[in-house]
Amino acid sequence: MKTHCFLGRTYRILRRKSGTDLGQCHAPNTKHKAITLRPDLTEQELLTYAIHEGLHACCWYMDEEHVDNVSSDIGRFLWRLGFRKPE
Repeated sequence: MKTHCFLGRTYRILRRKSGTDLGQCHAPNTKHKAITLRPDLTEQELLTYAIHEGLHACCWYMDEEHVDNVSSDIGRFLWRLGFRKPE
């Protein structure tokens, strides 16, 4: 099982469908916290949604529109710099 620690809180990282959501992050006070990312995301979508859900894990207080804007901007920036998922 993959995990990652955000601000001292450990989240399980799951790759599976979660309803219609492309990604999902549990609240930081949830006992068995997880970030879920769909397995059918393109590489660029995976980068953007990983940033998006990571922002939620770190900054739960941020509203969805702000998280969306920031994750899209950072995702495009990193993509243009050549960041790709390793083989």
